[in-house]
Amino acid sequence: MPTTTICALPNLTPVSPTAKIPVEQSGTTYSVYVCCISGGGGGGGIIVAGAGTESSIRCGVDNQAIGNYSAAIVGRCNTASGYGDFVGGYFNSTSGYSTNSSILGGTNNTISNYASSILGGRCNSISSIDSAILSGCFNVVNGSRATASGYCNLICGNGSFVGGYFNTISAYGLRATISGGQANQVNSEESFIGGGQFNNIYQNSSRSSIVSGCCNFINNSTIDSIIGSGCCNTINTSACWSMIGAGTCNLVGVNESFIGAGRCNVTSGGWNFIGTGCGNTTSNYFSNVVGGSLNVASNSNAFVGAGQQNIASGISSFIGAGRCNTSSAYYTFVGAGFCNVASGQRSVVVGGLNNTASDYVSFVGGGSGNTASSCFSAILGGKSNSTSTFCDSFIVGSCLTSDRSCATFVNNLSIKNIPTSAAGLPAGSVWVDTGAGNVLKIV
Repeated sequence: MPTTTICALPNLTPVSPTAKIPVEQSGTTYSVYVCCISGGGGGGGIIVAGAGTESSIRCGVDNQAIGNYSAAIVGRCNTASGYGDFVGGYFNSTSGYSTNSSILGGTNNTISNYASSILGGRCNSISSIDSAILSGCFNVVNGSRATASGYCNLICGNGSFVGGYFNTISAYGLRATISGGQANQVNSEESFIGGGQFNNIYQNSSRSSIVSGCCNFINNSTIDSIIGSGCCNTINTSACWSMIGAGTCNLVGVNESFIGAGRCNVTSGGWNFIGTGCGNTTSNYFSNVVGGSLNVASNSNAFVGAGQQNIASGISSFIGAGRCNTSSAYYTFVGAGFCNVASGQRSVVVGGLNNTASDYVSFVGGGSGNTASSCFSAILGGKSNSTSTFCDSFIVGSCLTSDRSCATFVNNLSIKNIPTSAAGLPAGSVWVDTGAGNVLKIV
């Protein structure tokens, strides 16, 4: 509508620039803001004084500047209620304790405390000091010096940041961060969730992190712990300084433990380690399973390297690999193989099938179905051998059973390069007397 100059309005009582007066044109009466009526000089009153001291508004768009030194000079239907507030956009407002706050754009945004800002978006709300909402909608900031972006996020913790969708930082989440993702929650100070969905860091778990993934949990009182990624992983209550790298349905139960990856692995002793695999368990101090499936290290310093269904249940027991092996006494060792058992203290089964070393410092090298059942006894290999109850016996061959101590049992003995003279041989040495028809003699 072009500007129309009214040359004289005699006896007109002074009115506010935001007041409306009737103006008739071509038989039709219009309500026109006083500030929109220019004088003979042609200057229009677009920015006029508001209700507050030295405040300003854009006239004709239902803006209000109630606070002293406030401004609502852009947008429409905005209200600047606090001292030094600035409001733009559409249907935005500052109220309550708002002072030196600003809403630059968007619609239906509100600020009710001082020194806070909303850059844009819609239906966002700040009720705390020194806080900001960068963009998005339906975000709520109740924590001081906090920042939000995204959709339907809530911050109650001071000094925190949240982005993404439906994420929450509670009042316990001081200086916490949720960078993105959906439906994540932080309830501890200085903790972090990078992304993913339905992840949760519970109370008193300061400085803990979930980088991403789904349905991962760091439970109460679990400080300085990390879940990298994966799904349905849990670091249990008070399992401080622990880590799950990735995987599915892994559980760390006691402090300072580690699961690298895999699924359904469980550590329930302190200072435990599971590298990867499926269904592996560690359950005492300093026990370790590197990989494989359904392996168990259930005593302190026990170790399983790999394989399947192996059990290291003795203190400082060891299983390298294989399947269904058992190392069940102090300092026992099973290298590999199938269904081997080292059950005597300091006993060893290197490999093979169904071999057993069941007494103190007994040894089976390999083979099948061998049993070293007496102390300091050894079976090199072969099959179906037994040292019975005779200590310090040694078997080389198959289907042999010791019948006395301090003896070696063989099926056949072939001696090569036998000395032909007793000269220089120590007592007990064997030599062949060629002059007597190759008779074996002992010195």
